[in-house]
Parts: sequence; C-alpha cells; structure tokens
Amino acid sequence: MDVTCFFHQDTNTAQYVVACKESGHCAIIDSVLDFDVASGRVTSKSAQQIVDFVRKKNLTVTWLLETHVHADHLSASVHLKKVFNAPVCIGNRVPDCQRHFAPVF
Repeated sequence: MDVTCFFHQDTNTAQYVVACKESGHCAIIDSVLDFDVASGRVTSKSAQQIVDFVRKKNLTVTWLLETHVHADHLSASVHLKKVFNAPVCIGNRVPDCQRHFAPVF
C-alpha cells in the first residue's frame, strides 16, 4: 500500500490517498473543499490537487471514504464522486448525527 497525505493548511486537516500497488485501485479519505469566509465561496482547489495526483499515478478511485462527520471542514466527496464516479462511504449512524445537529446549524 502507498499512503499519500495532502495537508490542508486552512483547516489544519489531512486528506489521504491510499493506493494498492498491485491493482492500482485507491481510496480517497477525508477530502476537503476550500471555503472563503469573506466571500462565502466554495472552490475545489484542494480537491483538484488530489484529482491531478490520482490521474498522474493512473489510479482507479474505488472509494471515497469519510471517517467521521466533519465539523472542521467541508467534504469534497460529492465533487470527487462526480469526477471519479466512485461511491461515498461513511458510517450508517451519520443520519442520526445530522438529525441531532440540524436544528443547531
């Protein structure tokens, strides 16, 4: 396995590409969208770095993994799903968490 970390300085979070050397399949873990607080705009600049890496290495994205519900950043998994046509995977209790926090946020 090859593990490559992409550190997102703005949110102080790590994104990962974990790839199988033999098959060329990989998972992208905890991807990040860029959010500009002043303008309220969201971009996929950080996610594009991962897209470029995956394409350069000629990898096949098999999974987009979210290890937990993120309070520290916006996930880029929906964007990456459109790019790679890979499923987004997260724990089955996430809807419970979303229902709990929806009134707050």
